[in-house]
Amino acid sequence: MSTPNNTKKQIALVIYPGFSLLELVAAHHIWLSATMMSDYETVVVGPTADFIPSSTPLAMRPQKTFAGVPQPYALLVVGGGEAAGRAAQDPALAAYVRQAAGSAAFVGSFSTGALILGATGLLRGKQAATHAAYIAQLEQSGARYVRQPWVEDGRIITGAGAAAAVDMSLLLVSRLRSPKTARQVQIMAEWDPHPPFGGLNGHHPNGAAPAASGTPATAIPTEPSKPIALVIYDGLTVFDLAGPLEMMTALSRLRPEFQPVVVAETVTPITSDGGLTFMPNKSFADLPQPHALIVPGGGTPTLKAMSNPAIRRYIQTAHQTTAFTASVCTGALLLASVGLLQGCDATTHWGYRSYLPAFGARYRQERWIQSGKIINSAGVSAGIDMTLHLIAQLAGPDVARQAQAAVHYDPAPPFGGIDYRRLPTVFKLLQTAMRLQSPFYTRKPKQLLRQGL
Repeated sequence: MSTPNNTKKQIALVIYPGFSLLELVAAHHIWLSATMMSDYETVVVGPTADFIPSSTPLAMRPQKTFAGVPQPYALLVVGGGEAAGRAAQDPALAAYVRQAAGSAAFVGSFSTGALILGATGLLRGKQAATHAAYIAQLEQSGARYVRQPWVEDGRIITGAGAAAAVDMSLLLVSRLRSPKTARQVQIMAEWDPHPPFGGLNGHHPNGAAPAASGTPATAIPTEPSKPIALVIYDGLTVFDLAGPLEMMTALSRLRPEFQPVVVAETVTPITSDGGLTFMPNKSFADLPQPHALIVPGGGTPTLKAMSNPAIRRYIQTAHQTTAFTASVCTGALLLASVGLLQGCDATTHWGYRSYLPAFGARYRQERWIQSGKIINSAGVSAGIDMTLHLIAQLAGPDVARQAQAAVHYDPAPPFGGIDYRRLPTVFKLLQTAMRLQSPFYTRKPKQLLRQGL
């Protein structure tokens, strides 16, 4: 039985201006899933209660300030490219990290979050990992760099890149809760990464260090603007959004004509299914004809969104002029609900496979499937992989590899991938439950589709 909320052990995720959205959202998604109905609480902490800009165009409001979580049970610091180096010089941030780390059961960082730990002296004389473009800065803090997905030295654990936010978190969850819990969280998140161009293999394309997340673009666009619209709505699984958005932001630094824009029905705060609050960049009306469209998914709110007139209308009208229209996870159901997947092979989260046939689509267990200009991806990691595939079509394979290196997306799941043929019984029951409720959620959007709405 869980204890009252005010006595729960807090897992604090630290953010600051320019933090990596993907790392924060990925870690939060894993820890929130793992700590439900437990004696632990996952909380995002920052220097202010106001919206804080991330490494992408999307700003986020922390759940608590540093003062609100003075002694967390565990402390995890996300990276942010050069922004992490700047944050490491912030006395208030350094003081909080030093204080919170003093009593924490374990202290961790993802990517350049290690620079912040290093600035506080926590890594002096210790082995550590970080983003490959920041090895010299890490070693200046007295740490000994080790080229591994993650490195443990005492109670401090550091991860090399963005994927470590998931991989390392799953490892820690297995110790804090159980290996079974960690595997269940991995399956629910469908974290089964297969980057289309493979891993980083310890080096960067063409031997060049990338412009890391958080680094402002310096190139001047030489071509007309090609906005990439990413749809956001209340209750979505923001992990579905964060991966593609981080990759598209990396693309924009390499090719400034491609500009990711987060759009919603109105430019007002949006709260995800995990309780995180974000501010979209523009309304649907502000960007009616994007060059490409990416639609993320979620759980019940996404099923309800299939009947949302504004979302339906935007997907229908934007798709008419896009070069590519893509979906992540159950975002495929939104595309299907407006008739875009009729007669097509498609994929989505394994738990919602029964929804696609209701709209005339054929479900296939694939990482991503492309049919003409439409691309569907399965779970969250498939959204990242699919986006790299999309970037290759937009700007070429070399640029896609550079974007992957910039984010340092080099996944290494601690328990391997997912065997969909041998899902645990609880997940087979979930599939059955999803199939039984499918007619309830598909009835109205099917009626709207028949009416041409």
